[in-house]
Amino acid sequence: VVANRAASIQMNVGATDLRALPLPADLPLRGAIRAALEARGEWDNWRKATATLRVEPVGLEWNKQAVTTEGPILAEFSGGTVQVKQARVMAAGSSVAVTGSLPMDAKSTDGLLRVQGEVDLARATALIPHWQDSLTLSGRVAIAAEVRGNLAKIDPTATVSLRDGTIAPKGQSPVSDIQLEVQLKDGTLLLERLAGTWAKARIEARGEFPLALVPAGLPVEFPRKQGPAS
Repeated sequence: VVANRAASIQMNVGATDLRALPLPADLPLRGAIRAALEARGEWDNWRKATATLRVEPVGLEWNKQAVTTEGPILAEFSGGTVQVKQARVMAAGSSVAVTGSLPMDAKSTDGLLRVQGEVDLARATALIPHWQDSLTLSGRVAIAAEVRGNLAKIDPTATVSLRDGTIAPKGQSPVSDIQLEVQLKDGTLLLERLAGTWAKARIEARGEFPLALVPAGLPVEFPRKQGPAS
């Protein structure tokens, strides 16, 4: 509906079968998505528009593993800010949750988006085609991240850790007792600790990858520490 340069949109998409979409034929994705969108605003001042989005999976599977959500995924646009109100996705004993908001204003520093995740490596191989036949994993990966700033310029921080992990390729010696700690902060990726045991030998590693080494021209800016990888 459009009147006096204002617009109002209501859209409901009921259980759309993903096989009807132009996706790669070999993509191991099956099931359907149900969605609802409602938006209001003026064409000449769309930054002050409001919109809400609700998305729910229906029998969704990735590589024959059920993909579910904790309630519907809920997102909102209001006052020039994109807000993720509820989004937690689960599959094969793993989960990722996103909440928070990021403004569109390139001068704003008020945005804060939080990401929490956990990966059960023993079951995660089921999500990758053919991995179950060639690789055995164990351990749990914990992910905690924050993204501050706005949609054009972000300042991300993150921690990824693994305790007592195992990687066992079929027919080869396993790597066991894996301990991993990775941090993203201040424009650099820090490998604070990587340790494990392979063929009775203990392996230890540390390192740093400054984000200045990431190719330029990306659609979003972020801190880039200068210097070589080490």
